[in-house]
Amino acid sequence: MRFPECEREIYEVISSVVARKGKVSLEKTMRGRSLFSPTDMNRQFSGAFSARGYVALRDTYTITLPNSPVAIAGAYKQIDFVSGLPYCLPLARAFWAIPAVWLICYWYSASQPFEDGIILSHVAILLGGCLLCLGMGLVAFHRRDILA
Repeated sequence: MRFPECEREIYEVISSVVARKGKVSLEKTMRGRSLFSPTDMNRQFSGAFSARGYVALRDTYTITLPNSPVAIAGAYKQIDFVSGLPYCLPLARAFWAIPAVWLICYWYSASQPFEDGIILSHVAILLGGCLLCLGMGLVAFHRRDILA
C-alpha cells in the first residue's frame, strides 16, 4: 500500500458509519418495510470525512454539440472525498492538472473526421503509441519464463 495513513483513515471512517433503518418503503412489493437510509449514511460519511480534512473536487463544464445550437450546462466530474492531494491522491490531482494533449482520449476524440477530415499528426501519434505498446509486448513475450 502506497499510502497506509490514508487507508487507515478511510477504514476508520467506514467503521464509524452506523447503518440505520430509517426509510419506509413505498414499493408495491415491500410497502411499509423498514429499509436502510442511504441519505443518512451519506450524511455520516460526509461529516466524518470533512472532519478529517477531506474535500470534494468538482469540475463543472458545458457540453456543446457540433453544428447544433444545443448546449447542456451543468455537467460535471467529481471526486467526493480528497485529502492531502500532493501526498495521498496524486492521481486525483493529476486528473485535473494534466493538459488534455497528454491524454490518449484527446488524440482519439479531439478531431472530428467527418467535419474536418483526418488530422494526420493525431493518427501518427496514436499509431506510434500502438507500435510502442506492441514492441514492449513482444519484448516481454520473448522474455517470459515458461515452466515445464
